[in-house]
Amino acid sequence: MHDCFQIPEVVALISSKISEEVFAFLSPPERASEARVAVLSFARSCRAFKEPALDVLWSKLTSLEPLIRCLPRDLWRRSSPGGPLVIERALFAQDWETFHYYARRVRCLKVVTPPQIDISFLLAVSGSPSSSLLPNLTDLLWFDMSGVSSLLLRFFLGPSLQTLNLRGCRPTQLAQQAVIASLGRFCPSLRRLTMESIELPATNCRAICDLKHLTYLDVGCINRRALEHLSSLQSLVELDVAAVETTLPNRSFRPVTTFAQNLRLLRITAPTFPSACSLLDGTSFSLEELIIEVQKLGSTSLNVCLLTTLRSFTVTLTKCQIRMWTTKTTDLNDTRFSFSLAGIAPLLSCHKLQELLLYDSFRSVIDDSDMERMAKSWPELTELHFGVDHPWRDPPKLTLSGLCSLLEHCPLLSCLEVAFIAQVSGPLTSTPPKKRTVNKRICSLSVGSSPIEEPLKVAAFLSAFLPNLTAISCYVPCRAQDGIDPVHSVYRERWKLFEENYQFFVTIRKQGMNIQAAGEEDSGDASDEPQNYVLVD
Repeated sequence: MHDCFQIPEVVALISSKISEEVFAFLSPPERASEARVAVLSFARSCRAFKEPALDVLWSKLTSLEPLIRCLPRDLWRRSSPGGPLVIERALFAQDWETFHYYARRVRCLKVVTPPQIDISFLLAVSGSPSSSLLPNLTDLLWFDMSGVSSLLLRFFLGPSLQTLNLRGCRPTQLAQQAVIASLGRFCPSLRRLTMESIELPATNCRAICDLKHLTYLDVGCINRRALEHLSSLQSLVELDVAAVETTLPNRSFRPVTTFAQNLRLLRITAPTFPSACSLLDGTSFSLEELIIEVQKLGSTSLNVCLLTTLRSFTVTLTKCQIRMWTTKTTDLNDTRFSFSLAGIAPLLSCHKLQELLLYDSFRSVIDDSDMERMAKSWPELTELHFGVDHPWRDPPKLTLSGLCSLLEHCPLLSCLEVAFIAQVSGPLTSTPPKKRTVNKRICSLSVGSSPIEEPLKVAAFLSAFLPNLTAISCYVPCRAQDGIDPVHSVYRERWKLFEENYQFFVTIRKQGMNIQAAGEEDSGDASDEPQNYVLVD
């Protein structure tokens, strides 16, 4: 045997490649089964391969059953076909030695279905000579937190655990509260914690704050008081929470809760926009990325909700994404869904802003002067999205002039999805306005249900500013919708005509530029101002 096979790391790498790549063409269940058989055969082929191959074979488990089945046959039986394994007797020292021979290799345990665990197993493992059944476990996904499952979970907590994902968590139960309260003591290295729950009490949040190395936290539904406790987590980088349903906060004085500067991303889901506002009231974040998803607007106007929410964030914000879902009962003509520059005014101080994405039920009343101010405030903007997800009754206030201001002051823009009035007055010449900024980064343009007049003129105009467009998308209703103005169908047809003729004008401009460049080479005294050719009259 070659000397390289005497190196455990080399054998472990070969085993991993067999497990991960050789059977990649199979479906996930077949792939896992075939890979385990192949790695086991590899382990049996040579004594030198046994230990590294077994480490790979046992590194990931989706059930506790393989560990139990490694024990002597007189120790366990199956209660019924398809039922849980029942422990028949106590585990002695030799049994524990066999169990830990395999258990120490487990690095990841992902129980994605409710485990069938008999109470006898819980009683048997209570006599374990070590505090953790899986001493080297780093990643744990536990589906069920009821009954025996929540009691058994305690035996998998250990100092090596770095990722813990609890599904079906109900932390109001005493057994589960005890597990959460013990995380700081048993899992000092924990870095990622996910708890899907109905509502997490403030007392549990205090216990979570004992995790000094936690970088990611998803705690489900919390209230304002619980959020205050989480502000003491200095190591936290990413926070994912859900807000309980409340109304807009009153204006009574309360101390400002400031989160650590290490926190870079905050994700909030809420039943209504005022619920998110109430959760964030009196807080201060130095984030880079903000994501908010709300189910409905509630009784407060969108402008007020945006202003109340966004004032909690400082100038460090670079990405802002807010989505407000539309239901069948949503009245898209309701003026409460309109937002203006006043609503997003706190973002004007975020001069590093790169993405502003306002999805779904956001009707823009931003005009040209507002857009110019926004563009000057965000010189690093790369993505902009609002007002294109619905056929709003009232037309937008933004025109091609405001669009040009955006392109001029935001040269890094690569994704543009806004509604505007596409109308050009007067003839179009081959020379665009002098203050133009040609943007070659934008390849697709989403216009929603933007009004458009004289598509050929608009195509000639935009071909000067956006010469690399390959796709134009407009709003298309998924099904018959009541209350949609028939004029939107007319706009869709005009935008199709725009798309059909856009490339023609781009080609003409390129040919004109090539002719002009050739003429300047031939004549040493070419004019500073190129000649104007009427493209559309």
